[in-house]
Formats: sequence, C-alpha cells, structure tokens
Amino acid sequence: MALKKVLKSLIFFQFVQFSYQVPAVSSKIKTVVVTVLENRSFDSVAGFFDYDEKIDGILKITPCYNAVANNTNSQKFCVAKGLKNYVPFGPNHSVQGADHQIFGSNIRQDIPASELPSSPPMNGFLENNLNNFDVKDAQSYVSSFDPKTIPVITTLAKEFALFNRWFSSIPGPTQPNRAFVHSNTAAGMSDNDEKKMIAGYDQRNLYDILMENGYTVGNYWGE
Repeated sequence: MALKKVLKSLIFFQFVQFSYQVPAVSSKIKTVVVTVLENRSFDSVAGFFDYDEKIDGILKITPCYNAVANNTNSQKFCVAKGLKNYVPFGPNHSVQGADHQIFGSNIRQDIPASELPSSPPMNGFLENNLNNFDVKDAQSYVSSFDPKTIPVITTLAKEFALFNRWFSSIPGPTQPNRAFVHSNTAAGMSDNDEKKMIAGYDQRNLYDILMENGYTVGNYWGE
C-alpha cells in the first residue's frame, strides 16, 4: 500500500481561496488559500529522500511485493529508484481496487469494518494492478523517483517542509475525498458519479459555515 495511488499529475489542481475582513482583535492573517492536488504516493515521490533520518521513507527497508499477493513463491518485485516522469497507466484507485491492495484479496463491500483484519497485510497493490495491465510493467508499479531527477520538489522539501504522513479520508477515488475536503464527509459517495455531483449533495459544507459567519469565499479551478 506504500505505493498506493498515482492519480493524474502533480500539476492538476483545484484550489479554494477564502478571503475576509479581519476583526481588529484577530491575527494579521487576511486570506487563507487551500490547494487540493492530484497526488502520487509518499514513497513514489519522497521515498528516497535522505537529508533527514526522521523521514519515514524506504531507505531503512526494501519493500518487496509478490505478483500474487498471498503466494510467497510467486515472482517478487522490490522497490527501487528509476521511476520515469510519465507512466502510461493509472493504478486502480476505486474502493474495490483499494480494498484488494490493502487486504490482498477481493473484499465484499457489505462486510462490516469490524469483521475485517485489524492489521491488514498491505500486500495486494502489485497483484491488483497486474490484473489490469501488462506484466512487463510490474517494476514500474513499485519504483520511486530518484531525488536527483526531481530537483525542484526535493529542494522545496529540504528547505521548507515535508509532510511525513499522507492519508486519504477514503481509500478510493478522487471525488469522495474531495467531498471530505469541502464538507468533512463523503455523504455515502464511493465513486466519481458525475450525475450525482451535478445534482449536488445536501450536507452542510465549509463555505456555508464561513459565509454564515461573515467571511467571503472564492472557489477557483485551474489546470
């Protein structure tokens, strides 16, 4: 699961800008900008960063994955440097696909969470994607960038800050996770259902609360 998700690109983004008049007694902060990015996994980008031993990457271990998750005799592929800037596939990030990646097998969607393993093996990422793509691409599924090939990102992380933990609210597709960003719930959404998104959801969202409290809000989209 360390290399769980490659969605589209780091350059595709949606951002929301909140601006408001600051009360006299408040801080000097006048505008808050929230940027929501399509992402790669932490290990894919920062796994080989070595400038700080606190980085929870993959230098201290060498994760390996079997082509058949629960068959230790199947072909094994280990994480290595050498990921290219472009990969011709998008790993499965549906809820069902993510469940397979986390638990190493297909999980029925009606199983209560209480009946699932408390410590999932996280061993199905490679198998799940090999079921959808050519086996010759197996190594690229578990490869990471060499920091030398991404100098801008590496320098920004080193000189400013690096989030050492990346999590999604839902181990699944884009829009349910964006719903969490905007309203702290996916409202039962588990896929990118455009018809439902166009119709809209009725839960209260962050913007409702901000405007009710006298703040102005702008929502901008760009690629």
